[in-house]
Formats: sequence, C-alpha cells, structure tokens
Amino acid sequence: GPFGLTNRNHVILWRFRPAALGADHAALAPGGRRLVVWPTAADIAQVVDTATGQEVGRFPTGHFPHQNDYSADGSRIYNASIGDVVLLGHAQNDQKGARQVTVVDAETYEVVDVHPFEYGVRPAVFTPDGTTMFAQLSYLNGLVRYDMASRTIVDTVEFPASEVARAL
Repeated sequence: GPFGLTNRNHVILWRFRPAALGADHAALAPGGRRLVVWPTAADIAQVVDTATGQEVGRFPTGHFPHQNDYSADGSRIYNASIGDVVLLGHAQNDQKGARQVTVVDAETYEVVDVHPFEYGVRPAVFTPDGTTMFAQLSYLNGLVRYDMASRTIVDTVEFPASEVARAL
C-alpha cells in the first residue's frame, strides 16, 4: 500500500521536530500508538502520538539518553543514559553527568524510579518480570546482571579480549 516503507513513493504523514539536535534513536511502544524519541543534548525523552505526530508527553532522563525499552507488559519505559561521550576515557568519567536508568510510567510519563550507575548504561535488556537488567556498561568488555529491587550489580561477565584489545 501507499504507507509501506518499502514503497519508494510512500506518503509522509507528519514530521516531528525534537527539542534539540541529536535525536538519533527512537522506540516504538507495543501496539505502535506511541513513539519515544530522545534528543541527546536535551536530557529528556519526548513521546509522540504516531497517528498525529504531536508530542503527548515527555520525561527527564540522565545525561545523553541512549536507549528506551518498554517493559514486557508495556506499563513501564526504561531509559538508559550513557553520559557525555565527548569527554573521553576514565579520567573524565566523574564529569560525564548522570549515568542512569530512569524508570517511567508508560501512561503518565512520570518517573517511577532512578537507578544511578558509575558508568554509562549502553545496550540493556530487562527480564519480563522487570526484576533484572542485563547491560553493557561503558569501558566494560562484557555485561552485568543488575538486580532492580536491591539496586546492585550481582554478576559481571567479562568477554575475552584479543592481544590487540588488551594492549589498547
């Protein structure tokens, strides 16, 4: 049909201008009614109605929001932030701003909880019951298992590195 993205002549229904530059990620809500975009430099996420292209909500994030995920039941949004990536390396880690997972009510867009981290939270997945997060953190060649209730990293798995990687 005319709305299929595989059709080179598809119809553009609306355009949305994010609050700041750098909105290079988006997440579609279960059912497709909402689209969450997060302008990197604004430390917020904006929620867009996919039928109209209008903003219907927003919520605060950590510094340089990087990823949004919906809970399995669609009731929560998990926003992970990585901190200022312009500041390089461990030496400037304390200047990178809030690196955290912000848990948001997916209907009201109210912040339910904030989980701070020492390092940026990069790709992450959450168990369907919302009790555990598996995530890759900045500077970690591996992943962590994080208990959402106790707010602790309960396990860290480091991946093997080549001789070249170890030298870096």
